[in-house]
Amino acid sequence: MNIRDYIFPEDLYYSPDHLWVKLEKNNTAIIGIDHYLQKTGEFDFVELPFEEEEYIRGEIFCVIGNDEEEWDEELPIPLSGIILEVNEELEMDPEILNEDCYTLGWIAKIVLINPEELKYLIHKKEEIKNWIIAEISKEND
Repeated sequence: MNIRDYIFPEDLYYSPDHLWVKLEKNNTAIIGIDHYLQKTGEFDFVELPFEEEEYIRGEIFCVIGNDEEEWDEELPIPLSGIILEVNEELEMDPEILNEDCYTLGWIAKIVLINPEELKYLIHKKEEIKNWIIAEISKEND
């Protein structure tokens, strides 16, 4: 779905912190940043979480940013889970996030601890649209 200049695939779930979640088989999910967060700036570093580490929803699990411009963004995990795999390519080439946040730029794959937490994420088409329009409005204020 296109909302103004932003792309939001409809099959994903989104956190208010601009992370997406793609549900997979066997109670697993993939997490990445959404297009809105991607457009905040050029990323030149990524600090990935550790594999096999457990995180509770809302805990910081990853940091992305730009050393040259001296800013970073701490990312809270949108769902409680144990890290199964991280996208190590991002540490070597963080610009992948700038180019392809929905496929090549995924951050981590997790096994869900509490799948019921999905209710806290944004998923329905109208909810996504209203949320992003509100985010754009905040930006313009």
